[in-house]
Amino acid sequence: MPHVFQTVNKKATTEKVRKAAKRKPKVQAEALALLDAGKVRDAARAAGVQPVYHPRFRYQFIDYRGRKRTRTGTTSQRDTERQAERRRAFEHEIRDGVRPAPRPWDTPRDYASTVQAYLGWGAAHGGRRGFAWAAEHYKNRRRYLAWWGERLNLRTVQDIDLPTVEKGCQELQSEKAGRTVAAYAEAIAAFCNWCVTRQYLAADPLAALGAFHCAPGEPHRALTDDEVGKLLAVAPAERSLWYRVALQTGYRQKELRALKVRNLDLFGPSLPLAAEYCKDRRDARQPITRALADELARLASGKDQDAPLLDMPPKNATTTALNADFAAAAIRRETPDGLATFHSFRVNYINAVVKSGADLKTIMTLARHSSATMSMSTYAKPDANRLRQAAEDAASNLLNVIARTSMAQRKVAVAAGERITAEDEQLCVVSGRSTASCSNPSPETNLGCCNPGSLSGVTASPSAPATFRATRVQ
Repeated sequence: MPHVFQTVNKKATTEKVRKAAKRKPKVQAEALALLDAGKVRDAARAAGVQPVYHPRFRYQFIDYRGRKRTRTGTTSQRDTERQAERRRAFEHEIRDGVRPAPRPWDTPRDYASTVQAYLGWGAAHGGRRGFAWAAEHYKNRRRYLAWWGERLNLRTVQDIDLPTVEKGCQELQSEKAGRTVAAYAEAIAAFCNWCVTRQYLAADPLAALGAFHCAPGEPHRALTDDEVGKLLAVAPAERSLWYRVALQTGYRQKELRALKVRNLDLFGPSLPLAAEYCKDRRDARQPITRALADELARLASGKDQDAPLLDMPPKNATTTALNADFAAAAIRRETPDGLATFHSFRVNYINAVVKSGADLKTIMTLARHSSATMSMSTYAKPDANRLRQAAEDAASNLLNVIARTSMAQRKVAVAAGERITAEDEQLCVVSGRSTASCSNPSPETNLGCCNPGSLSGVTASPSAPATFRATRVQ
């Protein structure tokens, strides 16, 4: 038979003991000492008062794993004893193999409290490489999960299912941009995955949730060399320094704002940054020129080591200032290539590294990318002049190959006694040879370079294929 008992209400019993101790000075010291030691029942006995018990009975039992468990019953001792007996029989059936053992996900979990646990995990070490989530990411994740809880009327975690989530995403698509819809979907999907790893769910209900198109309508474009020159010429000295540091390091706006005076390395020279401030959560160290390092050293002179190095204002104020500088420099923000923003400085930096001829590993390291696809497909932009030159070089090489092949075939044809037509003579013109320079023109047409020895390194063969029109000399 399971043990049924009542627990002492410590708060009510303590107040009762203190009142009694005031009326009995002889036992006051002993009773108060026992209360300070946390022995409420003994203090009540010393003060000569009856302890105050909680109205609900509790019971203990041994579960199927052999561990002692305690549960709360009802205010009736008899009902609690029946409940305890049913639980004892249930545990015996599991131990004897009559019924399967309960699984962790069989117990419904409250959605709101589980979301709070998830957010607490993220705020502690839920980010990349064990770092905490960024403040903005935490705020957005909390807002998205609150919206899903209200939209789907979620009471427990087990209420999440794929059809209702897909329907919610479809409604969002009519109101918000693709990137925002993807963020909402990613929040609830990541939450479900987290629940699976903690066995709150047996399987991920959103495993089949498809991806959403979230490419930006206006990609960040690189500034031209002329635009960079104009921008640095019109920008105030303070902002010009921000832009030059961004152009020489590729640091993002948030990362530049996190730079402290102690981050300036004059021996490198370089600008290191701790992993907690970097997007990829890896320590960074971006080389800079000696001239920029000396300028930053003059700026940092007299400042505290933990003071901001660049004194950049918040994001919105920085963006407003940059747009004003764009307008002063007569730079169009929107072009067919994309939108000019502060992130354009990072695009410029990565493209400059690519054009320098650096190897792929160096490009990825300086760009702080973990994949070559991000560096070469997303950031690196083709140069129009280089594209034109490469296309012309390829066409020239191709024409030279065709001309050399045709001249070899002409040699074979002449050796076989075939007559070359005037139209085929144009192939010699393409290759840069002319009839006048031919040492042995064809006697029938007086066209073409027909000297078998004029094509060095080519061996005539009667079986060589001929792709031009030729007629046999009769």
